Amino acid sequence: MTILKLFIASLLVSQIFATQGADVACTSSSCANSGVCPAVPTAPTGLNWVNGSSGNCAINSCPASTSSGLTGASDLFCKSCPGTANGSVQAVFANTALTGCVAASATCGSTRTANQWTNADCLACNGTSAQYAKSDKSGCQATAFSSIIILSSVLFLISFLF
Repeated sequence: MTILKLFIASLLVSQIFATQGADVACTSSSCANSGVCPAVPTAPTGLNWVNGSSGNCAINSCPASTSSGLTGASDLFCKSCPGTANGSVQAVFANTALTGCVAASATCGSTRTANQWTNADCLACNGTSAQYAKSDKSGCQATAFSSIIILSSVLFLISFLF
């Protein structure tokens, strides 16, 4: 029972002391108007865009963690409420599942500059489902490039022998 009380108390404290997100530029300084900023994540609930301190927009109250547990995250949301950094790389981009803010060198979305994927970015953006960059860096894949070469070579040898 004591653990439950401590857990509830910590949840209350995290909500009371939640901080407003960093200022980000939306399409207008009237942040509360629908369509000015991208939709906020639907989980956790209670997130809204508000007017920030420098005439830009900010999330009203950043969740304690944005590295996971979100539903419908966007790059702009992650810039306002970053996830956990990886060294000097800030977690200001939404992963491809839109469930967390990740430390990648560029967006995980379709607007990413062509042929710029790295293994580190693939892992950050996709988790283990597609953690390796393709050889031409055009996207991500589930297996390492060297594994594909070895598998192709083995299949070629088998077809050659039979």
